[in-house]
Amino acid sequence: MPETGSSSGGRKGSEQPPLGLGSEVESAVGTSSGAEVEGQKDVDLLDNKAGGQGVGDSELLEAVSEAIWHVCLLPDHVTAVKDLNSVPILVALLQHNDEKVLTNVVGALGELAGDPECCLLLLRGGGVTTLIQLLRRTSDKLLLNVTHALGSCAADEDALEALLNQDGLRLLWSHLKNPNCRIQASAANAICTCLQQESEGLAEVVRSLVGGIELLVSLLESESESVLSAVCAAIARIARDPQNLAIMTDYGAVTSLSRLAVRVGSFPFVRK
Repeated sequence: MPETGSSSGGRKGSEQPPLGLGSEVESAVGTSSGAEVEGQKDVDLLDNKAGGQGVGDSELLEAVSEAIWHVCLLPDHVTAVKDLNSVPILVALLQHNDEKVLTNVVGALGELAGDPECCLLLLRGGGVTTLIQLLRRTSDKLLLNVTHALGSCAADEDALEALLNQDGLRLLWSHLKNPNCRIQASAANAICTCLQQESEGLAEVVRSLVGGIELLVSLLESESESVLSAVCAAIARIARDPQNLAIMTDYGAVTSLSRLAVRVGSFPFVRK
């Protein structure tokens, strides 16, 4: 779950904005029409400050982008935020040098990308490319949001193609080795979304990832239920290819899954 400095619960796969600001924004927006009024102010501020790199500008952008992110967490408000032409502004802010601003902006885009029109705007504006590049960063909070955002984008065929063509799948896979189990789970969820698509040659791409299948199978020993759930879902997708199924079997996937199946009150949910 993506982050801005709070580990409070919220939408799966991404960290949530701090509760203090969240409650203020929530009460301010209240309804979709309220979201549009308050959102317009925030988007205008983003547009005016998008090019600013000073300390004051960064602090203002951090607060405004955090507020917009929180509004986007409410599905009924996504359309209102989209109608304010906010996506191109947020995509431009992916070039900002303040990590807190980046974390908030990526968090907002991760929620907006679930809307096909927003995802298309994100792709056309080069946002998918920038998100892939951000997978090379080291901040846990930022990475949590980036993996979630790319998972949202991967549901779109064109965005998935861009992700695959720019080494995005390999970079997502590399975060299965991240010591933070929340990032592991988010990366696995994004990978699972990629594998849901019937993209030609995708099974071969998975096999080409050196040590990739072995790494995925090894995570069946994780103590994290969220990691186990995501990994099992990814394995279920990979197993549709006979060659990949044989490789996973050689690495002991069947044995590990059998052990999970007999856990009392503690086995993961495998999504259909």
